[in-house]
Amino acid sequence: MTHDVPTWKFEKDGAYSVKSAYKDILNHDVSVVQHRVSGNWNCVWSLKLPPKVKNFLWRACRNCLPTRICLQVKGVQCTDRCARIGLWSPLMATFDTNASFPTNVFAILQHLDQHQKQVFDVTLWSIWKHRNNKVWNNVTETSQAICDRASSLLSSWRNAQIILHPIPQHSITLNDLKWVKPSPDRFKCNVDASFLKL
Repeated sequence: MTHDVPTWKFEKDGAYSVKSAYKDILNHDVSVVQHRVSGNWNCVWSLKLPPKVKNFLWRACRNCLPTRICLQVKGVQCTDRCARIGLWSPLMATFDTNASFPTNVFAILQHLDQHQKQVFDVTLWSIWKHRNNKVWNNVTETSQAICDRASSLLSSWRNAQIILHPIPQHSITLNDLKWVKPSPDRFKCNVDASFLKL
C-alpha cells in the first residue's frame, strides 16, 4: 500500500517555498494593484522614526488595524461606536471627510517639513495607543497626555539614535577660533592655556 505524499506543485522537488508561493500569488487573477495604497511611501519610509510608528502608519493606511469597523467586516460582532466620541471633531476642518484615511495622511504629509512629519506620524501612533487604552483598559487620557506620549517617544528615540550613531565631531583648527566680544551682561576671561580631560 502506498501513502499519499503532499507536494508543492510550484517547485520541481515538491517542497514548499515562500518564493514560489509569492510568485503564485502575484500571478493570480486577483489584481495586486487593488491592494496597493497610493501615496508617497518613500516619504514615510525615509523619515527618522521608530519602526513601530512606521509599521503603524503602514497598517493604518492599508486598513489592517483591528478597528471595530474592520472587525465587523471580518464577522466579529462588536459595536462600531467610536471609543472616544468627539476626539476627531476639532480636526474635521483639516481633513477631507469624503477622502480615505491614506489620502488625507499623504495630503497632509506633503505640506510638512521633516520635523513636522515626524511629530504628525508619532501623534497618530499615540492616538491609536490611546484608543487601545480606552477600549481594553477603559482609561481615558487627556489630549495633552496623548501629545506628551508622542513627544516623549520621539525624544527618547532621537536620543537613542544619537547614542547608537554618534555624529562625528569636526576637529577645530586655529583658523576656526576667533575672539568674540561677550554680551553686555556677561564677563569673559581669556587665558593662553587649555585644559584637556582624558
